[in-house]
Amino acid sequence: MKAPSAPESPSRWENLVLLAVLGLYVVLMLATQWRHEPWFDEAQAWLIARDVGWWEIISQSARYEGTPPLWHLLLAIPAKLGLPYGSIHVISGAVAIATVALVLWKSPFPLWLRVVFPFTFFPFYQFAVVARSYCLLMLALVLAACLYRERQRRPWLWLAVLFFMGLTSVHGFLVAGWLFLDGRWEAWKSSRASAASKLREAALPFGIFVLYGLGIVWMLVPPADLAFPDPAHPASGWRFNPGNLNHLRYAFSGSVPLALVVIAGSLLWFVRRRKFWLYLSPTATILFVCVFKHAAAWHQGVLFLFWFFCMWVAFPRAEERNDPSGKSPRKWDYALGCALLGVVLLTHLYWGLQAVRLEWALHYSSAPQAAQYLRDHPEVRKDLAGTMFMCVAVNPYFEENVFSNLDPKDRGHFHWATDTYLRFTPEAIARERPKHVLFGRKFIHLPSELPVDGYELVEEFPGHLIWKDGILEEDTLLLYRRVD
Repeated sequence: MKAPSAPESPSRWENLVLLAVLGLYVVLMLATQWRHEPWFDEAQAWLIARDVGWWEIISQSARYEGTPPLWHLLLAIPAKLGLPYGSIHVISGAVAIATVALVLWKSPFPLWLRVVFPFTFFPFYQFAVVARSYCLLMLALVLAACLYRERQRRPWLWLAVLFFMGLTSVHGFLVAGWLFLDGRWEAWKSSRASAASKLREAALPFGIFVLYGLGIVWMLVPPADLAFPDPAHPASGWRFNPGNLNHLRYAFSGSVPLALVVIAGSLLWFVRRRKFWLYLSPTATILFVCVFKHAAAWHQGVLFLFWFFCMWVAFPRAEERNDPSGKSPRKWDYALGCALLGVVLLTHLYWGLQAVRLEWALHYSSAPQAAQYLRDHPEVRKDLAGTMFMCVAVNPYFEENVFSNLDPKDRGHFHWATDTYLRFTPEAIARERPKHVLFGRKFIHLPSELPVDGYELVEEFPGHLIWKDGILEEDTLLLYRRVD
């Protein structure tokens, strides 16, 4: 097997440019993290890491959260050591910085594309400033891209990267499975051994990956009382929502014509670069999950990052472009690849800069404001109930759970079980009549005020989940007091 050629070493001038770009990225991203107010998803992960036992995270929490437990286990290290809530952003920031550094120094793209990537929406904001497990998937995909051309020479390191990827999210697990099959197929085609020998050679890695996959599936089997997103439509059920296919085009552009041109151009380019099935199979699987199970806006980032991975591994290297015969079509592949990357990355650059602008202009989450009010008015915490899951985002700011209607066995996080969900409804509030209620205003199809008589508004804490160049949804908390 021919060894892949080593990547060109950057010049001293280029290294200085890359260091300056990385330094600017670190300063701007960390400054925005300092401004950022964590919302429910960040708080939920921290609370599970802080309050739930190690084995329970693996054997129970993962089933209700619908994601492998790597992110929670990683957070558990600082959380159980008693370090502050802000440690979650130290971890996501460090992961994002490592990812950006690898792209700057290891990716095969021209300099102008590499220096744009750090400031695009997902590595600059959504998967860095907003601390969620997707930062780990971003790093895993970049590590896989760095190793892709050597996966046959370093199979066990490749397998370790895929294991890491699969533990980051369900989507990461699906992508890792396809990349494993891609690697085994390449090994089969390149081997000159007999079919029996090739089967024996493949048996061990296949066996290991199957056992690993069964472990992931075991951790994620949905429990019978799962109530996400609500008891009537739990994620454990199947449903058909073809509108979620739009997440593919939104991964590239807000403009329908431009997104369609990018998608069509990418498919053509992957055919020319012999990476069509590598791109199509995982992408189609992710879209299947979006259409038939569950989809959220941030899954656009998964689709974008996997596309970026495929562009990386398919991009023409210098030795391909510099064909002395002049007959190589690789220069056209290079030009089309740069054009596609340029259009998408510049669009994402605009989104990234706008998101940071909005972060400084608005309250992202209402939780820190509400927590400060509860800290200043301890009498409110003596009889306080919550409505909507988002209320528990205030709990990381206290050593113990502050809500009377949250089961003590759940500690401080929102347990996605039917009984927990039903205790947080307005009907439960009307029945129990707590002294104070923290009401969550989030989705436009739900009431914007507490729909229970006998309560007056005390304080409103605004919040807005920023998405690209606008607001995805409201994240406002309202504090009510019972009128006796």
